[in-house]
Formats: sequence, structure tokens, C-alpha cells
Amino acid sequence: MRRKKNQLTFQENKFLNEYLKSGSGLKALSIAYPKSERWTQNTKYSQVHKLLNNPLISIRIKEHNDAEREAIKNSTILNQRKLIESALMILENTQNNPQQYAHAINVLKLLYQQQGMMPKTDNNTTVNIINNNSIENISNFLDL
Repeated sequence: MRRKKNQLTFQENKFLNEYLKSGSGLKALSIAYPKSERWTQNTKYSQVHKLLNNPLISIRIKEHNDAEREAIKNSTILNQRKLIESALMILENTQNNPQQYAHAINVLKLLYQQQGMMPKTDNNTTVNIINNNSIENISNFLDL
């Protein structure tokens, strides 16, 4: 099949879609190019290598991976915000329950560490959070 300029052939596009689904070049090759089942293993590897180095395919794979990374990053940020908001709510509502209050402090401490806002061995931040009755300051610091 002839290739139009800057377009993938039907089989190349099928290979790309199957590769994005499975992550396996050989599996994508066998689905997009059924006759490849009769090829030698070296020929299959060579064809997969050629397809993955096709600029049109490699750009689409990079775009797909970038989009997935961004979605994961956004999901992680959202989950961290939910954890922080939950911990702050527990802090507000459980100051009379030392055990629940300590759990909320630990969650905040871990999130601070995760975001690089506090060294893992620094206990001063936890003390500052416990001694600081202004939950708003914590919320502002965490950019909620």
C-alpha cells in the first residue's frame, strides 16, 4: 500500500494502535501484519525495530506517553489534595482525640516529605503543625 505524505498506512496505524494497547512490538506486528507469523524471528525483530523507528509512529508513541504521564501527574496531585484536605478536616474536628489527631499529623508530615517541603528526619515541622492552631496557615502553605 502506498503511503501518503506524513500519513501512516493502514497496517502501520494498526501496528501503532496494537502497540499502544499491549506494549509488545511482536504482538502488534502479528496483529497488524498477519503474514508475519511465517517470518523468521530475526525478520520479525527487524520489522518491529523499523516500525518503532518510523518518525510518524515514534512521534505518536511519544504523544501518547506524554498524555498518560500528564494524566497520572494530575491524578496524583488531585489525590494528594484530597488527602491533605481530609487530614486538615480531621485536625479541625479531632483536636480532643489525640490518636486521630496524631494520624492526621502523620498524613500531613508524609505529604510534606513527598512534596519536598520537609526533610525526612526533621520533626520540627510536625511540632509546628501541632502547636499551630491556625489550620488556614497549613492550607495556604500547601497551596490548597
